[in-house]
Amino acid sequence: MKSRRKKAQDPFEDEFIKIHEEMERMVNDILTLHYRNEQLARKHSPFVYGFSMKVTSQGKPEIKEFGTALPPQNEWNKKAEFEISREPLIDIIEGKEDVSVIAELPGARREDIHITATEDSMTLSSRYHDKQYQKQIMFPCKVNSDSGRATYNNGVLEIKYRRTHPKQEHGKEVKIN
Repeated sequence: MKSRRKKAQDPFEDEFIKIHEEMERMVNDILTLHYRNEQLARKHSPFVYGFSMKVTSQGKPEIKEFGTALPPQNEWNKKAEFEISREPLIDIIEGKEDVSVIAELPGARREDIHITATEDSMTLSSRYHDKQYQKQIMFPCKVNSDSGRATYNNGVLEIKYRRTHPKQEHGKEVKIN
């Protein structure tokens, strides 16, 4: 893709140009997917693809892609085939002592669901025949990954983790002689 970047007059214009280029790249990726994998698209429809944009606390725009038609992120092969899996609907509830992740996985079997977690994130995946789900979730706070407890009922998965609280070290008073 040809870059439209030029010497911007102000920082806002430069950020707008960057956002526009990123959106064009995303649209080109999905169009490439559609034309290259038309038969696959018919078999595994519906495809869901989109992006969300928010402004960080530093005032910078942040763009995130979502959906079932995302290209895999692979350093060595940027043109790798698209993986066909659905992104489950996720809700994260942050409590005072725990963090709950609720995911909708209709059609998934309990024994086919795989969950791995670190203190910062969780990866959820499931594959059963043509029902494939995959999602990486960033926790809103640090959690104890060993504390994970999950229940699954009627296509709804709930995983709870205990929060880890930062150690609050109180300073020791120094007496002046």
